[in-house]
Amino acid sequence: MILDELERHADWWEMFQLEAAYAHLFDTGQGEEWAALFTTDGVFKVDAMGDRPAASLTGQAELAERCVAFRAREVGFHFLAPPRIEIDGSTAQGLTGFRFYGVELATGNIRESEGFYEVSYRKEEGRWAFAVRHEHPVRRGTSRRP
Repeated sequence: MILDELERHADWWEMFQLEAAYAHLFDTGQGEEWAALFTTDGVFKVDAMGDRPAASLTGQAELAERCVAFRAREVGFHFLAPPRIEIDGSTAQGLTGFRFYGVELATGNIRESEGFYEVSYRKEEGRWAFAVRHEHPVRRGTSRRP
């Protein structure tokens, strides 16, 4: 009983660290490291909002490419709320809010985005990873450079 509870807390802590690594690695453009946070068949989805279409990427190669391409055109920072995570054996479901501030390198315009991530985690080969990360933006905006 106590060992089960300790394992559950260790799993939760590992997923909490996964969330922290997600933001840091994406924001610094470390594509391969960021993509490695996902399962090999991991999926990242973003809902459409405003002039930005919906997107869906599958697999670590596509994920790494997106991260590097994003960083080449924009510099920014994610602020993540502590995640709510429900563990069920070797899978888990999570929800976390986010706020993102970025600067478009070509224009200097400031871009803001707020919303939440719905996350499916899966434990593979002894480690937790993102199986599906679904971004639901609730507000996006761009301010012209002063």
